[in-house]
Amino acid sequence: MTPLARYAQALSELTPDTVNDLAFLLSADAEFSDPFNRVTGQRAFLDIFVDMYSRLDDVGFEVHQLAETGQGGFIYWTFTGQSRLTGKLSVDGVSRIELDSEGRVCLHADFWDASLLFQRLPVLGRIIRRIRQKLALPSQP
Repeated sequence: MTPLARYAQALSELTPDTVNDLAFLLSADAEFSDPFNRVTGQRAFLDIFVDMYSRLDDVGFEVHQLAETGQGGFIYWTFTGQSRLTGKLSVDGVSRIELDSEGRVCLHADFWDASLLFQRLPVLGRIIRRIRQKLALPSQP
C-alpha cells in the first residue's frame, strides 16, 4: 500500500480513540489547513481532529478517490457529522497531501465549501442563502 493510500485508509477509519495513531504517518512539522484552521506541528495537527470529535457526533470520512503524484496526491472525500447547532452535516471535499522523503504527510490542505456550513446557522444562514441565490445563474424557463 502506498503512503497516500495508507493515510487515506487511516482517515476513513479514524475514531476519537485512534487520532493519536495518525502521528506515525505525519512528519514532525506537518502542516494542516482548512477553511477554519492553519496549524503547523504534529501535536497541533492532531489537536484539530481531537477538537472535531469534541464538538461533533457521528463523525465519518468516506474516501471516494485517490489521485497520486510523485510527491503525494489528492483525496476526494465526504465528511459527515452532527452538531447541536447545525444538525446533520455532509460535505464533499478534496485534500491536497504532500509527503516528505520518508513517505510521511508534511502537508494536508483541505478544500471544501464552508458556505454549506454557514448557511445552516440561524441568522447567518439566511444571508448566505440569499447571496448564493443572487450570484447563481438565473433559472431557465
